[in-house]
Amino acid sequence: MYEDENPIEEINSIELNGTVYHGSSVDLTEDDATLISELREDYSDWDAVWVSDEESIAEEFSENSNWGDEDSLLYVVYEIEANCDNLAELPYDLTQELKEFYGLEDFREIIPTLTQNGYNGWLTTGSIGNRQYEDYALFNPSCLQIKRVKFLVGDEWTEYMSIQEGEEFLESLKIKVQEKELVRESIRRILREYDDDDIDWAYYELENEIKGEMLADFAEKVREHKEEYNCIYIDPVEQAKEHPDQLSLFDKDKYITTDPEKKKPYWDCEDQYDLRAFEFDFEGRQPWTLLNINTLKNVWWRFATTPPGIEIPKATIKTLNNIINTIIRNIIKVDINTEMTGHKMYGPDVDELEGYDLTEQDVKMWWSDYCEDDMLGQSRISDYAMDKLNNKIVELRATDDPHKRLQLADAVLEIVHPRSDIAGWFVKGGSSALSALSGYQRDQVAEVRKFIRKILK
Repeated sequence: MYEDENPIEEINSIELNGTVYHGSSVDLTEDDATLISELREDYSDWDAVWVSDEESIAEEFSENSNWGDEDSLLYVVYEIEANCDNLAELPYDLTQELKEFYGLEDFREIIPTLTQNGYNGWLTTGSIGNRQYEDYALFNPSCLQIKRVKFLVGDEWTEYMSIQEGEEFLESLKIKVQEKELVRESIRRILREYDDDDIDWAYYELENEIKGEMLADFAEKVREHKEEYNCIYIDPVEQAKEHPDQLSLFDKDKYITTDPEKKKPYWDCEDQYDLRAFEFDFEGRQPWTLLNINTLKNVWWRFATTPPGIEIPKATIKTLNNIINTIIRNIIKVDINTEMTGHKMYGPDVDELEGYDLTEQDVKMWWSDYCEDDMLGQSRISDYAMDKLNNKIVELRATDDPHKRLQLADAVLEIVHPRSDIAGWFVKGGSSALSALSGYQRDQVAEVRKFIRKILK
């Protein structure tokens, strides 16, 4: 190419036809948040719409489009039909020549020039990490027609749905998120206005956060359970009515149907006969973290063997804090389980349940199973010493002194030690493991004291 020759003359023109994808996100806290039903030139700052012929690329771009508070973003992928012509094919070498010829810092600055030369878009090579892909930018997006849309919910993408169905789905999520945001703002306002330094408002926020996590997880497991059994229909046969005690002998597969006229979830059939014989077990279990006895021993030993005036290693303090965080979270979760299963003066808040698409019936039927400890075969609910444990939380949160926090953590374990079931909700191995820890502490402390006395002689 001659020195003064414009490299734009070397561009080949190509077409883009078929299915392509575009990744984006929607901020659910914005009142005017909506899906895109039509792509326009002013959709981005560069007067172009970027699409990919690889769905996974669009998904990755969607998840990286953090234009707002990540907690309120809904990630979206649009499935689009493309019928575009006169796109500029721009291999890497040619893009470099164009950048040099036009003195561009950002290659996207070439878009007005390409538009003036009659191009409707470009094809270049893009990259995400070590992965390369074909990068399409459309300056005249009238050649693109949105067909369907899908959303990232939790860790999984939904099935594709029509734009109208997507809008309805989006609106339902907006209402939930905005209601939660109003609650959060109310809490923040109360915290700003309330000047009582003796109240640990951060604890109440932590408690609400943990309860929200538990309700969201429970709601997901209820949904999965209902989906698994939503084609169960229990036919009220005369023999079953006359001999309910023999119901377990029946082949329950005979009562499964996909006929929509007969379709009836089994949990709505209680008026017919005792359904427990069918044993449609609720298998969802709440996540639970247990402390490792060896970790406890190592931390307890480090504190016991560190002479007065010597600073405890930061790594040990960090491990202690992790232990205490687990203890606090588990106490709160047991307390919430006890509330949700109706073992307190007050029960579940109906309005709160509705925010997670749950009903009182859902909680009544399945929360006991949800919070069951499979190792012990019983639900993690208790009113045993809960006042003492909650008081220890207050004390733990009130001090930053590592030695005091260690003593308080040890006091919590002493409270649960006598009860093998409750001890098993905090430490792997339960009471027997804690007994080993107590013996270990006595023996090791005695050894340390003996060693110190020997040195001082």
